[in-house]
Amino acid sequence: PAASACAPSSQEICDNQLDDDCDGIVNEPDACDDCSETCFCEDGSCAELVDIDASVLTVCVVTAGGNVWCWGRNNAGQVGVPGFQNELRPRRADQVTGVRDIEVGTQFTCALKTDQTVVCWGSNGSGQLGDDGNVDVSVSPVQVLDSSNTALEGISKIVAGTSFACALRSNDGSVLCWGDLVGDGQTGGSPFAVATRRLWTSAEKRGNLSEPR
Repeated sequence: PAASACAPSSQEICDNQLDDDCDGIVNEPDACDDCSETCFCEDGSCAELVDIDASVLTVCVVTAGGNVWCWGRNNAGQVGVPGFQNELRPRRADQVTGVRDIEVGTQFTCALKTDQTVVCWGSNGSGQLGDDGNVDVSVSPVQVLDSSNTALEGISKIVAGTSFACALRSNDGSVLCWGDLVGDGQTGGSPFAVATRRLWTSAEKRGNLSEPR
């Protein structure tokens, strides 16, 4: 822009999506020179990465501050930003904070938070967001619920598949899943987290156990 229309406000700041020094380039590499190869530039400063995952053309990372940045295919909101346009560079996922672990499925993403609850965003066509089918698609995080319609709690690990996700509960070692593959032995899927059912082993059958664990 002409000098009369735009005056530099400061030196360029990394990753604020503004042309701070008014040179026609946003987020030029010089703005992030202080970041090492093991760091990620967040809000103008260097942030350590603590987790990363990827699925079909979508990648997400978690910074030490608990924020999530994603890029790639965003046709169902799996990057976590409005607009459903594919993102060629990392974008911070909308309203997602306090995260320690990230899992990227096909057209959806789930995050394990530091309070041991789980949120997901993206496509919900198979119940893979775990919110009891309350939304069809969401670019913002929705809470994963259990069978009593309360927030899934006490989770230590999550994984995501094509159209389902599972969580390991820390207090009893149980596995709960939601989406189109839940392993409960009764249904083909569930829009909220249900406990999986483990099959008897041969030894357990010989012991005449009445119930699988």
